[in-house]
Parts: sequence; structure tokens; C-alpha cells
Amino acid sequence: MRVAELDPHLSVLPDAVRRTAVVFANGDVAWLNEHADAAINAIADAQRLIVGLDARTMFSDGGYTETPISAWTEAPNEGSDDAIERARGEALDALLLAKSEGTHVLLNWLKERDAIRADGCGEDVR
Repeated sequence: MRVAELDPHLSVLPDAVRRTAVVFANGDVAWLNEHADAAINAIADAQRLIVGLDARTMFSDGGYTETPISAWTEAPNEGSDDAIERARGEALDALLLAKSEGTHVLLNWLKERDAIRADGCGEDVR
């Protein structure tokens, strides 16, 4: 299912991960539960910082429910590589709960590698 055109920021991800993405008109990007772990790893492998994970359930009428599951918080003096790996681990740890709460996993991440400041903090450029 694809509601909108593919986000150009997905170009840093492998084809297999891009093909399974669900892109919504508002720019949200989600994956069916069975593809979410590959998406998390691909985003982190592309050196992007995952800042949030939500469970989303889609309904046949186009509606959905969404439950926030996890949100990344900065750690003092953490470098960007360490922040990316910690965020990957936190997202993977939250995945089981997300899968139990919805049919899709919505991921939010910093779209540009340079958006992560030297202290590990960043600004979502979406």
C-alpha cells in the first residue's frame, strides 16, 4: 500500500526496504510489522538517527489508530555514531511492543546525516 509518492529521503535505504515502505500523504513512513526490523537496521546502517517509533493500525476505510511506543532522548556527550547505535537498539527493543499494538511500525528519523550535531543531538529535518 502506498498513499503518497516515495519520500526522496528513502533513497539511502536498500531497494528491498524501500519497496516495503508505506508512505503517507503527510510524509509519515511505516512498514508492516514483518518488515520493521529490516527498516530499523537499514536506517541505522545509513547513519540516520531513529528518534521515534509508533504502532499504527490501518483500517480498510483509510482510517488508522496510532500509539506512541518509544522516543529517543539525547545523552550528554554522546557522539553521533554512539547515538545512532543506541537509537537502533532502543528501536529494536521497542519493536515487540509495537508489533503487539498495531499492524504497522511508523519510524521517525533524522533525514540528513549532518542533522546530528557533534554532541549527538539533532533536529528532525522533515
